[in-house]
Amino acid sequence: MPADKGSNSQQLEQTIEELRQAERIQKALYRISDLAGAELDTDDILKRLHQIISDLMYAENFYIFLYNNEKDTVRFRYFADSATKPGDLSQDLHLSDPNGEPGDQASTDRITAAEIPLESISRSLTWYVIRYGQPLRGSLEEIERTLPGPLKTLGAESRDWLGVPMLDGTEVKGMLVLQSYEQENLYSAEDQNLLSFVASHVLTMLQRRQTRRDLEREVVARTRELAEANQALKEEVDQRRRNEHLQKALYHIAEQAGETGGEQDFFELVHREISELIYAENFFIALLVDNDTALEFGYYADKYLKSQKKRSLGAGLTEYALNSDSGVLLLQDEIRELVDTGKIEIHGPYAHAWIGVPLQCEGRTLGLLAVQSYREDRIYRTEDLELLRFVSSQIASSLERKRALASLKEAKETLEERVAERTKELSRANEALAEQSLTDPLTGLRNRRYLIEQAPTDIALVERQYRDAKLNDSDRVAENTDLLFLMIDIDHFKQVNDIHGHAAGDRVLQQMSQILNHCIRKSDTAVRWGGEEFLIVARFTDADFAPTMAERLRKTMAEHDFDLGQGERTHLTCSIGFAQYPMFPANPDRIHWEEVINVADRCLYAAKQSWRDAWVGVCWNEPSSPEPLPKRISPAIPDLIESGRLKLCTSRPDHVGLVWP
Repeated sequence: MPADKGSNSQQLEQTIEELRQAERIQKALYRISDLAGAELDTDDILKRLHQIISDLMYAENFYIFLYNNEKDTVRFRYFADSATKPGDLSQDLHLSDPNGEPGDQASTDRITAAEIPLESISRSLTWYVIRYGQPLRGSLEEIERTLPGPLKTLGAESRDWLGVPMLDGTEVKGMLVLQSYEQENLYSAEDQNLLSFVASHVLTMLQRRQTRRDLEREVVARTRELAEANQALKEEVDQRRRNEHLQKALYHIAEQAGETGGEQDFFELVHREISELIYAENFFIALLVDNDTALEFGYYADKYLKSQKKRSLGAGLTEYALNSDSGVLLLQDEIRELVDTGKIEIHGPYAHAWIGVPLQCEGRTLGLLAVQSYREDRIYRTEDLELLRFVSSQIASSLERKRALASLKEAKETLEERVAERTKELSRANEALAEQSLTDPLTGLRNRRYLIEQAPTDIALVERQYRDAKLNDSDRVAENTDLLFLMIDIDHFKQVNDIHGHAAGDRVLQQMSQILNHCIRKSDTAVRWGGEEFLIVARFTDADFAPTMAERLRKTMAEHDFDLGQGERTHLTCSIGFAQYPMFPANPDRIHWEEVINVADRCLYAAKQSWRDAWVGVCWNEPSSPEPLPKRISPAIPDLIESGRLKLCTSRPDHVGLVWP
């Protein structure tokens, strides 16, 4: 009985210990799960994860590896080791420090930041776990006996080692490693199973955090895009408002020019309108008087001077701007340089920025309009000069009272002419862009987009002719109403690129486009289908013309002496496949035109696989509508030829050696 009691007591204690262990594991998993959403950086989270695992088993030396399957690289995401110095491991992994920074922390940072090619640590414990996706446990000698190959050690040799993969299904995403340098047989099978179980939760936690980081980056990127879009929209709105203000200002100035009010009223209105467009706190209008020998300031608003008296022409800024053809924009340093070189004289404060635009009307200079800024945060730009140049003609016209209406009309016509010319330019630019979108930039041929846009029109014309013939109870459609699709591929083109370079390949493609344009008719279209493949759309023809055109293309290609550049030349051949639309006249829309191209494409590859420097084509051999027939007939071409429903045409006598891909 006492023995039984002792045994029961031991079992009870064991059960209690197992329950405690289960509780510790459960709490650990909860804590790992909580870490995924913690507002901490990843390094702090991994340190806490290290502590959680340390509560479950001996984990003084603990690594986390992440594996990138696409790059076949590993990364130390976390590194804690009591025996292996980060600097030594960094040297073993050939992770030299470009900045020469000393210290273990710098080495640790290099280790945890580096993407290490997995093959650079081939045959290491890490390599075996990731390559085979299986855990390893025990001393190095014990583990080596279980491995299918030799073992290469990295860092200090441990006495007990435990590594488990982090698996996403069957795909290895990384691994957890524990090791001891003092005690053997420290880790048990139970520890291995526990660490494997924990590894799946660690991987889930890391993936959740990565997903969260990716989402945050996406939110940041999207926010930035929205901010940029909003800024662009704001700039567009500001520009539109400015244009509206400009139009409004021009309207008011033009309207005021015909009013009976005095010049002072007009100049005040001009000042108000310009102030809506640019900074114009300091503004004046100077008029040439006394046979253009003196200046009179018809309007003057300035922060430092209330007015300017009439004066003879001299060497001031106003005179300097009057001598220019279209006005000047000067900054303070430029003004100082003009003063220092004796070109102008200034009595008073220097402006930080100054614009002066002559008021000219019908070739005569009437005076000057000027704005100036004494503030560093209000600097004028070239756009402001252009704006004042634009409105100055309206102001000048008001000073010529007798010519006010004529001047307004001329300004309006000039503006309309500019708008019309700009509209024509935009229209031409849009047409050029549309043409570019339908053209292959290398060869100048049409591209696939052109075919997709043009084909429905061509197909509709063909089908309308067939419908008209049917309505008229005609057994025959007018000759030369079909479309022919000829697919062309340059034989051994890859060798040109591999041997002579892509520049030579581009020259071949450009010369190929010249050959195609030379061989086809004006009604036909050559399309660059992709790479070295081309498509000819022959309009207003029939199946009888296909062999003639195919042979013409094949022969011209074979006889052409291709210039590869740098004095090198070569001869090339091509393979051709063709088919006609409609495949059979009784039911023109039974087989879609894109499927007809697929038929021509398969014929092309039959010619290429069988011979090269050859052509293969098919056409329907039955007068009536075939039933049954699938929508896609390209896979069934050999069977349809064998049954006699398709007629085969090739450039080789009796089709000897023909093989269908």
